[in-house]
Amino acid sequence: KLGFRIYKGFSLWLSGSQGVLRREGDEWLTLYDQPASGILGEDAIGRIWVLLDDGNAIASWRDGDWNVYGLENGWQPFEPGRYLLQDFGDGIVIDEQGRLWLATGRNDLRRLNPDNGQWSSLSAPQIGFAPPRDEWYQGHFLTDVALSGSGKVWVSNCIGMGEGLAGEGIQRYDGEKWLSTTFTADDCIYDMEVGERGVM
Repeated sequence: KLGFRIYKGFSLWLSGSQGVLRREGDEWLTLYDQPASGILGEDAIGRIWVLLDDGNAIASWRDGDWNVYGLENGWQPFEPGRYLLQDFGDGIVIDEQGRLWLATGRNDLRRLNPDNGQWSSLSAPQIGFAPPRDEWYQGHFLTDVALSGSGKVWVSNCIGMGEGLAGEGIQRYDGEKWLSTTFTADDCIYDMEVGERGVM
């Protein structure tokens, strides 16, 4: 399995069984020499985020330094894959308190506290989404996270309903409480992006 992204001044990055590599001129520079599961994205302060060990750890790279987060930092392994399981969202955002947010594509929104370097996890019901209507449904898939121009953290959601996906829309966090967006309440939201002026 090989993944690639373009970051940091349009450099090409690769992740795979050989680790994490970056194209430098006509050569490949090895930045991490252990298998890497996937490159998740770049945050607002220039850190590149990479999954390690099939998601059992996560690491950030910036200016030649790696920070690896595992169980001791609150990073938890993922639940086994389920039918209709969504992949990680492409949004990695930092809120006004400096916390980093990441949607895993599962019933799992992760947040990194910059003060202690610890990760925590929030489930869909904890951020205001309704629980599945039937116990046997696959449950929530938190698909993406974005930061609006007003500083609110937006989280999008789909919910597995037997053979398909239904919607529960978007929740927004203003730094103190979660707010519902009624106009998206019945929609399965796969992706969110923010324009140059901070418009969702």
